[in-house]
Parts: sequence; structure tokens; C-alpha cells
Amino acid sequence: MASGLPIQPQNVNGRLKLDLSNQGLTSIPEEVFDLTDLEILIVSNNRLTAIPEAIGRLQKLQWLDVEHNMVTTLPRSVCSLSNLEVLIVSYNSLYSLPPGAEFAKMKKLTQLYIHDNHLTEVPSGVCTLSNLEVLTVDELEQLQHLWYLSLSNNALRTLPSTLSGLHNVREVYLRNNKFETFPRVLCELPEMQKLDIRNNQITRLPTSLHRADKLYDLRVSGNPLSYPPRFVCEHGTSGILAFLRREAEKLDRHLDYTTDATGGQALDELQANFPVIHYDQLDFPAEAYLGHGGFASVEKAYHRDWKQNIAVKRLLPHQIQGSERELLYSEARKLNLGSRSDHVISLLGVCLKPHFAIVMPYMENGSLAELLLRDVDVPWALRWRMAHEISLGMTFLHCQNPQILHCDLKTENILLDSDFHVKISDFGQSKWKSQSRVLTGTSPKGGTITHAPPEFLDDINHVPTTKFDVYSFGVLLWEIVTRDEPYKHATKSELIRLAVTQGQRPDLSPVPSQLQDVNTVSKLMQRCWRQNPYDRPSFKVMQRCWRQNPYDRPSFKECEGELRAVSSNSSKEGVLQAIIQLQKEVQSSFL
Repeated sequence: MASGLPIQPQNVNGRLKLDLSNQGLTSIPEEVFDLTDLEILIVSNNRLTAIPEAIGRLQKLQWLDVEHNMVTTLPRSVCSLSNLEVLIVSYNSLYSLPPGAEFAKMKKLTQLYIHDNHLTEVPSGVCTLSNLEVLTVDELEQLQHLWYLSLSNNALRTLPSTLSGLHNVREVYLRNNKFETFPRVLCELPEMQKLDIRNNQITRLPTSLHRADKLYDLRVSGNPLSYPPRFVCEHGTSGILAFLRREAEKLDRHLDYTTDATGGQALDELQANFPVIHYDQLDFPAEAYLGHGGFASVEKAYHRDWKQNIAVKRLLPHQIQGSERELLYSEARKLNLGSRSDHVISLLGVCLKPHFAIVMPYMENGSLAELLLRDVDVPWALRWRMAHEISLGMTFLHCQNPQILHCDLKTENILLDSDFHVKISDFGQSKWKSQSRVLTGTSPKGGTITHAPPEFLDDINHVPTTKFDVYSFGVLLWEIVTRDEPYKHATKSELIRLAVTQGQRPDLSPVPSQLQDVNTVSKLMQRCWRQNPYDRPSFKVMQRCWRQNPYDRPSFKECEGELRAVSSNSSKEGVLQAIIQLQKEVQSSFL
């Protein structure tokens, strides 16, 4: 442990916080446990091997972050922290957690991060935490003996993709949660016989569910299902699966196999998962046009059967053949994965005639670019939440196998729902990691030269990596902080290219320096845009972002951790008030 380490808690938004991260600690200083009013304790990125029982003295603690250490066990006294809302113990060496009965005492726990450890089971008490909203395990595939999984009566919205590794699970219970889309990972459980997903907010079942050929007990009542139709659901499990099987066969007849933009596998995922939508089911209002890119336009439409607004992306009239169509097919396949993340736009269905089109949810509040340039107050608490959610969405994309590289990350491609939650969109330029180059569509003409890293501007044939997106995210953070456009005074794109390749970046003088959270994010974004890609952090913990060298830039998972800490400085009540006030201002700005 570093000798003479100053213990100086700070009052952040009315909560007493102590941050001892990145100090090389091998143990937590004893005097920390005398701070009985402490509410936030961060000891991440040290060399801790244990958490002492004395942690139980901090009864006012609401947030405990022990991420990225070498902790092998957690003391039972952690479970006595009755006010604890967030517990982060990911990236350690935990082989077990306290018994389920002890875990069940943490009634206020809303977020539990236990992924990237050596766990072989999840305590049963976790499933009794009625306020739990976020549970990250990510190593569930190790639980090969698990046959019964119950996560009912929580606030879950998604399930980890690694759930597909549970090859022996026969019964799954997810009733009384907050799922809005069906967790498609359930379709990949070969032994599943019973599935109870009653009383959620699911509107459609994927056609791929018919592949669960051992499923004989499916319970979906209490959901606002529009697909399959109600009369089908009245016939029970066999009727639903027969309907989904016929729909999948219909797609097989109508969609020819084609390769995606990487020359890879055909669109079997797309064919098997989504309903076919006919243009005659849609009404396009006079103000339908939402925007367009190099090869496709996006329009607002109203689906009469679903009774909801949707967005339809279809090829421009002069771009209905060849590589542009393959790009749209490829984008649809990537959107197929979006339903597994709360922060990536999802695919609702496909139109086949007269031309292929993809159908997505309509986002009421448009793009982040439009919001930032609008004459309304966007509170810091909401900006930090948006930045954090973008990092979560990008972490999801980069964690796919193969990885998905967006390659066009900018505020125009960040959509906002009615509550200003983030949805990453527009995968027209995105790449599977195996692809050899970035298409020239990410060009000065597209405007995204402002977000392209120097290694790409130096060589347009440069093979993209995750660090491409991390650099773009750095520029995007600058936009969130300054509410301005990068390089807006540059008269020629060539001037931007020369400036960036020589190490220049957007002007930092508009960045407010008097706010602690802004300073934290400012340091993060400057680490993201380093010249060497190996110096940039990842989206996984985002503790080293905006660096000159792309390899010094952090990953998105790194970015996510630091932004989560910044976002946590704002209370839920504060964020809710910010949303309500912003909704009022946005509505009045249209009057």
C-alpha cells in the first residue's frame, strides 16, 4: 500500500464519496472504516486480495466499486450493508459469493456486477432481490449443470448473450420483469422445455423460437403481444410454435440467400427471426421523411396492425442493386443483434416487395445531434447518462463474435427515445472485424472526416480496429460537453485531414473547467483521441480515453466504467427531473 495515502472524502451532489482507485493498494487503509457517513467507496484498479469484515461498519454505503483487483472472497459483512444500491466486483478472482440467504438481505441493491471472475454458481438469494435492475454475470456458460433458472419478479430488461452456453437448462422463469423485447438468446437453449415470461412488456415473439423443439409449456399472458396475433396465442404453445414455423418458412420462400458486406454467411438469422411487413400495412404521413445517407433513406410510418410509429429504411431509387443492397442486408443482420442491448437500435421486421427495406423503432426525440444544437437546456446529469449508455452500446457491439465495428460513430447516429435513452443506429458503414478495410463511404463528403482517426485519414485502406470507434467516441464526448460542432470553421476537408494527422484535435477552450465531472470526462476524451491506436482505452472500463496514439486509446468497456462513475454522481431523482424539464422545453421549442 502507498504510505501516507491521504484519505480525503469529497461531497459530490450531496453524497460523501471516497475514490482510492489506481493507488497500487494491497489493502484498504483502516481509517477508511471510521468514515461511517461514507456513501460511495471506489477502490478499483488496485492490487487488493481481500475486503475486510470491517466494511460492515459503513452502514450508509450506497455504492461499492472493487472492480479490477485480485479479490478471491467477499466477507459476509458486505451483505449487511442494507443501503447498498450498487456493488461492482467484476474482474477479480472470486470463486464464490456469500450464501444466498445473506445476499437476500441487500434489499436496496439495484445493480450487481460479478462478471469476469471464476464463479461456478450464482447464489439463489440474488434472484430474491426485488429491486435488482442490472445483473452482469457474462460467464454463465460455465454453469453446465444448471437445469432450472428463475429470475422472476425483478426489473430485468435484457439477458446476457452467454446464456446460450447453458446447454442443460430445461426450465426458465422470467415473469414479472420489464422485458420489452423477447430475449432471443432463449431461442438458443436446446433443452428448454418450460418458459414462463408472463407479465412483461413484450409485443412480438421471434420466429426463431420455433427451433426450440422441446418446448411444450410456453406462458406469455400479461404481455401486449401483437405478433403472433391473439387468436393464435389462444391455441397455446403448440399453436404459437406452429404459427412461428409457418412464418419462418414464408421468409425462406421469399428471401434468397445473399452474402453480407463481408462476403460471409447468408441471411439465415434474418430470415428466421423477424416478421415480414407489407407496405400496404403502413401509412406514410406527409412529413414522413426523416433523413438519408449515401445509399438509403429513412422515413416515418404508422403500422396499422401494431398501432405504433416505426422507421423504414430503404434503398434510394438509383441504388437498388449490387453492393448497396448487400450493405442494407448486412445492416439488417447487425440490427438483429440489437434487441439484446438496451442501447442499440433493434430490427422489428423486413419489407420484401417492391424492394428490400428494414423496419426499426421510431425514436421520438430524434438524434443527439439535433438535441445538442437545439435551444434547450440539456442538464449535465442527462448528458452523462447518454455518454454512459453510448459506451454500454459500443461495449455490446465490440463484444460480439465476430466483433462489430461501427466506423461511423457520431451524434447524428445516436437516437433518443421518449425518455432520452440512447439507441446507437446507422450501421450502413459498420464492419464485422474480419473485414479488411473501411469503405470509402466514410469520407469527407459524408461529413464524418471530423470523427475519423488519423491512421484512417493517413491511409484509407487502413484495416479498422475497435480503436477506430474509440477515437470517434472521444470526438463525440467533446460534442456532448461543448454542444458544438468539431472543426466547424475549417473551410476544406483537406485542412481537417492535415490537422488531425499532425496531432491537432477539437478546441478545448469551450470545455468548462470549473466542474469536477466535466474535468473527468475531458481527461477521458483526450485519452480516446491519441494518435497511436494502441494508446487509446477500450469501451470496457474507459479509464484511459482520447489519446494521440490510437493504441493508447482505451476500449469501450474501459470507457464504460469511468462514465458509470461520473453518471452515478447524479441521483435517480435528479435525472428524472432533468428528463421532465427537458421534455417540456423540447415540446415548447416546436410550438
